[in-house]
Amino acid sequence: EEERKGISRFSEVLSIQDEEAEWFRKLAPNSNIRCVYSPSDYVRQPITRNKHILFFSGGGQLNRDGIARFLHNVWPLLRKYDNELTLLLGGRICEVLKTEELPEGVVRMGQYDNPDDFYLLGDICINPIYNGSGLKIKTLESIAHGKVTVVDPHSALGVYSPDKIPLYRATTAQDYADVILRFIGNRKALAAKKEEAEEYVKELNMHIYRQYAELFHVGL
Repeated sequence: EEERKGISRFSEVLSIQDEEAEWFRKLAPNSNIRCVYSPSDYVRQPITRNKHILFFSGGGQLNRDGIARFLHNVWPLLRKYDNELTLLLGGRICEVLKTEELPEGVVRMGQYDNPDDFYLLGDICINPIYNGSGLKIKTLESIAHGKVTVVDPHSALGVYSPDKIPLYRATTAQDYADVILRFIGNRKALAAKKEEAEEYVKELNMHIYRQYAELFHVGL
């Protein structure tokens, strides 16, 4: 009730994702709710054609739960199909996982001052986080680096243009395996996905610009 009173005082309200915008519309039906998301720069990186899969995250419990479920349910299946696959972990997640507790083929790469340096290591990223709220930053970050992005459906919630976003939603271990094995080393498919990712980031940033241009009466 207090949140409703507060939001209803404003004719214009900005939200950062779709789910939040819908909630604001219920609370304040007479306010104009704009979803501005979060802008991102597209980073062009070369195709590696290696067998690395990337996961870059913080060390929070939701991240730990997500990667733990992936390692338990998905990783054994992937290694069964191709035992040369390697999962590289980057970011603070490396501080809360012990090497001796990780299965074969999983490598802690540590922290990176510049995430770009980590994303240079492979062509395919996962985001297996299946709970929590807020922006799906790691999903967008992966796409903004032109990577094939495979996520738990939860990690695709609230994104801009969900029908167009160039990612793959994996509800089962087999879903993860099918996508990863399809793209590993496939230069033509990887290049096409990079083009989709770049176009998506451009459309996202243009949408964000239009919201602020309309709000502040700036020419488009």
